[in-house]
Order: sequence, then C-alpha cells, then structure tokens
Amino acid sequence: MAQRKIFLINVIRSKYCISAEDGQKVFLKIENLLTKGDRISISFQQVEGLSSAFLNTAIGQLYGKYPWDNIEKTIIHIDLSEDDKMMLDRVIENSKNYFINKKDFIRAKKSVLQKK
Repeated sequence: MAQRKIFLINVIRSKYCISAEDGQKVFLKIENLLTKGDRISISFQQVEGLSSAFLNTAIGQLYGKYPWDNIEKTIIHIDLSEDDKMMLDRVIENSKNYFINKKDFIRAKKSVLQKK
C-alpha cells in the first residue's frame, strides 16, 4: 500500500478552499487514490481560507460512499489549524449522522419545503 500526499493548494490551485466545486476536485482525487488502495495524507499547508461547503464535498461525501473504518484507517488530515480541525471534525460528524439517517433528512426536507 503506497502512501500518497495530497496538497490541497496543488489540486485546486488556490489558498482558498471555499467552493463546493473545488471540493469536488479534491473528492475525485481522493477517490482515485482510494480505489488504488493507497494511504492518503491530505495537507492543508498554506490554506488560508476554508469553508464547510468545501469540506462537505471534499471529505463529507466519502462517508456516503465508503466504509467509515476504511476512510479512517486510510486517510489522515495534516497541517490544519486548531479551528480548521474543529470544523473538519464537525463536517465528518454531520456527514456520518446524515448518512445514518438519510431517509429521515430527506423526509424532513420535503416536509419543510412543502410548507413554504
């Protein structure tokens, strides 16, 4: 099993990891390496701006597609500030809750939208 390092600034070509579109680029890069069985380090080095929309797309959607224990054994996140680490932890926890209760979330969303 090879060890691969993903530098976010190299994938999205920016210090600002904000948009879901950029998050999708990272997700596809991670997914490609996961399918090869590689271990992955995701480096937030030199990242100056980070949003939950980016993290939800780049990392959160992995939890709906792959076994959680596989993700947590295979991927590590490095070079994060303490605040960014807390945001990432929240995104991961919310993603897990969403995918555990996906039908309930969809039902609740439809209910709210029908009332408008």
